[in-house]
Amino acid sequence: MEAERGTPLFLGKSGEEQFSLLQDALAIGQGFELFFVCGNSPNILKEVVGRLQYSHISGDTHLDMFYEDPKDLARLLEHLLRAEKPPKGRNIITARSEGREAELRAGWTSGLVVLNEQRNRLIKACPSALLLMGPPHILLTAQSRAPDLWSVRASVFLFPDIAEGMSPFPARNVFRDMEPDALPHALKEGEYYQDLADALEGSGSKAERLSRARLLGSAARAWFLRGNPRDALLAFEKARAIYEDYGDLNGKAGILNGQARIYSMQGDIARAMVLWEESLRLEEQIGDVQGKAATLNNMAWVLAQQGDIARAMGLWEESLKLTEKIGDVQGKAATLHQMAGVLADQGDIARAMGLWEESLKLKEQIGDVQGKAATLHQMAGVLAQQGDIARAVCLWEESLKLNEQIGDVKGKAATLANMAWAEGKNGNRNKERDLNIQAARLLGACKAFFDLATVLGNLGAGGGEDAAAFLGQALWLGLRIPLPAENALLYSSTFIKKTGVAHRAALLCAAATLFFMQQRGKDTPKAAEYEKNAFALLRQCAKARNISPERLEIWMEEERLNDSSYVISEFKKELEKRIGDRWLFDPAGFPPL
Repeated sequence: MEAERGTPLFLGKSGEEQFSLLQDALAIGQGFELFFVCGNSPNILKEVVGRLQYSHISGDTHLDMFYEDPKDLARLLEHLLRAEKPPKGRNIITARSEGREAELRAGWTSGLVVLNEQRNRLIKACPSALLLMGPPHILLTAQSRAPDLWSVRASVFLFPDIAEGMSPFPARNVFRDMEPDALPHALKEGEYYQDLADALEGSGSKAERLSRARLLGSAARAWFLRGNPRDALLAFEKARAIYEDYGDLNGKAGILNGQARIYSMQGDIARAMVLWEESLRLEEQIGDVQGKAATLNNMAWVLAQQGDIARAMGLWEESLKLTEKIGDVQGKAATLHQMAGVLADQGDIARAMGLWEESLKLKEQIGDVQGKAATLHQMAGVLAQQGDIARAVCLWEESLKLNEQIGDVKGKAATLANMAWAEGKNGNRNKERDLNIQAARLLGACKAFFDLATVLGNLGAGGGEDAAAFLGQALWLGLRIPLPAENALLYSSTFIKKTGVAHRAALLCAAATLFFMQQRGKDTPKAAEYEKNAFALLRQCAKARNISPERLEIWMEEERLNDSSYVISEFKKELEKRIGDRWLFDPAGFPPL
């Protein structure tokens, strides 16, 4: 079922087609099969893992996933022979690894040779199917070094890199790891998925109707991430109706989770909780323990953000019991990580550190290098806020090494940004600036633009003649991606202050900010407050031009400040003029406004 463990992002047209074919192959296959899921980007493979683990696959298909270090891939056979057959349906054993290219090449070669030698034993013992995830060269290795294994019925799914190497994975928030950032510029429009779904609207085929439901779910997520919750909820409702028609409780529970998430983000917590409660009842009815644990996690996180810590902790404890019951080590580690973050926010540092330590041990147990780096990153941030900068830096440096080991550019950038914050606390402004610039360049290179805007905002908040240029880049990004309203207001007000309210760039900034608050912020609980603050910026610029309150509306018409197309186009020009050659990312990668 679909759990809200981060938002799946667009894999490119070819990648989405490959994933759809993979889902169908897993659902309808029979007997022992061999699946190869290959891609050059480890983050793309992680996205596929996440979708498989937390999305609906029709049929009685069970996934047993594990991670192995490259040098230990020859141990694959041990895992496969220990796998137990499910009481009904199919069990697909999924194995993946990550590391440097040379290590992966050597590891997969040794692993495939062993599997080839034990082919007959493997086919007899493995419950249903084997899915191997790695770089494309494992296909050539399988054909040349494991010909007997390759002769088994095999299916290959190749996932190309996203345009210009763009990763499909959300970057960790630079200062808070719990809410994944999304990259709406990398998504197709909701209309893209809606059109595909509409093509199946008249079909009487169950498989095509369920495909339509999945496409509607994708449309809903795309619209939501682009700041259009109304159309997202409509698409979710259509998908929900299809799942209800076929009695697909798994699919319905996933849709309920998606709807609840939107309502919770809008501040309608009561309605979100009703939907999550219904999802829980369905998950209990079908025995989806993992789905129930994920739903409890979602509920706990929202309650914690509302300040209901006691109830949130109760739900997390219940989720932990479920993950332990089914042996979901990764889920348990993630839950402990979340609980620790909330406890740290409450000032219970000792207990938070204890949970993070426990989470670290679990992540080491399953070889979750990226998860370990993220936990070290969070622990370091808390220690730094407590004033233990030396110990924090040690943990950040350890996190950096892990990020470099697996090529996690966004994780490295997040750690550099936090180290910059610590240097700033110590009064080392030059070091703070240098680390932030390093982080910004890395985030720009991997197109993690939400995190990039945060770092640019931090750079712009400092002194120096290029502060306005850094803020300008954050605002330039804000013209293209829906930055959080609170952040956008902060960047705008700081830019106007540094530029001067009498400057034309300040006026256009205020007008553009008002427009975005009216459009993007209208469905948020603080919509009126955001619009009021944005209008206050515009009034400051008007006052600097001796425009009286009585004449304000007429003046806005005369200056075309109500014409959003004109304002945004002119503001973009002013920003690019102010930025000059001081870009920390390549603006050419964006389509025109």
